[in-house]
Amino acid sequence: MAVDSRPEASVAEDRPGSGTPLRSLPRPPRRYAVAVALLAGAWVLPILAHLVGLDALMLVVLLAGTASLLRTGRTLLDRLVPAAGALAGLLIAAGLVFSVWPWGLAPVPVAGSTLTVLVLTGLALGRRPQLPLRLRGSDLILLAGTAAAGLVVALPTLRGTPTQDLAYSAINGDRMRHTTLFDAIGRVGGYTFLDFDRARSIIDEGTGRTYPSGMHYLYALIESFVTGGHPAAGLTVLVHYYRYVLVGYAFFVLATGWAARWAAGPRLGGWRAVLVCAAVTAWLGTGVMTTLVWEAFDPEVLALAFLALAVAILARPPARVGEQLLLTAALVVAVGFAYTLFLPLVGVAALVGMVVYRRRLWRHRWPTLAVLVVAGTVAALPLVVPPLFFHFNAGKQLTLYGFIVPVPKRTLLFVAALAAAGLLVPALRRLPRLQVLAGTATAVTVVTLLTWLYQKATVGATQYYLYKMLQAVLVCYLVAAGTLALRVRDGSGWRAPARWRPAARLLSSATAVVLALVLTGAVAFRPVQFRYEDMRPGPDTNWGAVWAKGRLIYGPYASALGFLNNAGYLGDGKPTLIVFDGNGLLNAHVSLVAATANHQLGLLGTQVYQMDKVNDLVRVRPPGNPDGVLAPRVEASIAALENIVRGAPVPVRVIVSDPLVAQRLRDFAGAEPALRLDVVYLPGLPTEGAPWPTRR
Repeated sequence: MAVDSRPEASVAEDRPGSGTPLRSLPRPPRRYAVAVALLAGAWVLPILAHLVGLDALMLVVLLAGTASLLRTGRTLLDRLVPAAGALAGLLIAAGLVFSVWPWGLAPVPVAGSTLTVLVLTGLALGRRPQLPLRLRGSDLILLAGTAAAGLVVALPTLRGTPTQDLAYSAINGDRMRHTTLFDAIGRVGGYTFLDFDRARSIIDEGTGRTYPSGMHYLYALIESFVTGGHPAAGLTVLVHYYRYVLVGYAFFVLATGWAARWAAGPRLGGWRAVLVCAAVTAWLGTGVMTTLVWEAFDPEVLALAFLALAVAILARPPARVGEQLLLTAALVVAVGFAYTLFLPLVGVAALVGMVVYRRRLWRHRWPTLAVLVVAGTVAALPLVVPPLFFHFNAGKQLTLYGFIVPVPKRTLLFVAALAAAGLLVPALRRLPRLQVLAGTATAVTVVTLLTWLYQKATVGATQYYLYKMLQAVLVCYLVAAGTLALRVRDGSGWRAPARWRPAARLLSSATAVVLALVLTGAVAFRPVQFRYEDMRPGPDTNWGAVWAKGRLIYGPYASALGFLNNAGYLGDGKPTLIVFDGNGLLNAHVSLVAATANHQLGLLGTQVYQMDKVNDLVRVRPPGNPDGVLAPRVEASIAALENIVRGAPVPVRVIVSDPLVAQRLRDFAGAEPALRLDVVYLPGLPTEGAPWPTRR
């Protein structure tokens, strides 16, 4: 019998299931263990947040995670503001994927996949999360100005009950159509133009297929995190959407103020930076741009914020080309999806930046080319898809009429002069950021002039969309105007002793804030005045004060909506048409609100908009003739209402406040039982007059 003379360890290797002792195996690199832990945490954290009902907290985590991977800026705000723009643009682009995967906008899959991408990006770049916590004095001014602007636009809805607030949140038809698009995206789980059949009953075809929906998608995604993935019902949809609108305007103010300071360059500091931040935020928070809130130009507001960030990033790009490409691409996509009208403006701004920094980008030409192709294709989708697939006529759209409060010419020229004074200096020849700002200001002006020429040649007059482009041009001028502060000098060589310098800096900054408030007219010393005849604030009154005062610009149907809501007729799922006023436009609008609350505008849209023909059906006098024939205008309105009911695709409920009209409709319902018309007589339904805003 042979005896195995090998050592015991060698014998052990031949035994089934045995192998090299664990202590002799090489340990896996630590970075792999860290990577596995981070990837696991990217999903564990959203799951835990969902289980405890804190999905909204993941929005903060996503923003902090994005900011921690950037290296732009040395202060917390300089990191968070561009990170917010980048994250918004990337999520808007990712919506093309979220719209077709099976989970829609559910917070756990969205947060988990987004965090996974952030983790993989950090691992691929070898970047550890890093977030500076330092704040500058001008950062505090930016935040204070942003908070003040948010308070100004929110003030009318902070004084009353939620139903009284409807006088401001439900102020016009545009606001309701934006709400329905926001609601539809949240309910179908993605962009409606990708799957309109699922959204058909919620929103009308034109809005659901052709309107740029980046803002609506972004707000719907935020809403999914806020509500834990459960869409709101009834008027709560409008309440939530309006809150995002107000936050969106505050972000616009913050982004533009930050962009003006950032684009001016690193030499802008101290009281000069305070002056720029205070002046920009004070004017945007109280001036003519606040009209965008009550005009319901909600997508435009967010697009203007992205445009301001893009101009600043293009003028003063990060030290790393990769960040420059990422930020620019994300912001261009965000502008294109939020408001397609501004895509040519941000496009020419990007082109100017590429020309000025061409040598820098040429050294990384292949990544640059890849980003250009991908980002350009994605950003152009809202521009090319409607004409190609939905027969949308962009040229005709560009010439349409619409009400808008234009930026006064003297204001536009004044801000342009400030920008020119800051840019037209000898340093323009050697400072790339000044070249980008000057080129961008020139390019967006040229594009806008071409739009003016097109409108003049086609319809012979300047129209709605030209004035919107001028608002975007004004924002570009504001960003460039921050450079003017670099030319302001103290005028003396005096320097405070070391122990007094903190007090001197504080005094100079306080003086700069006061100067900004005075120059921008943000503070009024007379009673608020407003002229309805020409839609202008009175002397020593700014637009922000007019809106914040309330009851000067409002929708006159809040009482009726509150009455209907308390009676249980809004959001109960029953297709509803409402006659509460002698003005047909008001009847159409309240019916529009009811269709929005019931998620049925697409189903009942034709009938809702036809309600503008239904006039004079309140306080109807009994007929003074034996045949019971009413006044011709009343008879015409009743006939119009009957035709509207006949054309409805489903049985409807008609709510009226006049007993005589209710009886006529009941007779009509009895004569045509196949319609299954439900007539509700609601005495006491408030009737109000029609001030200016209802004319839109």
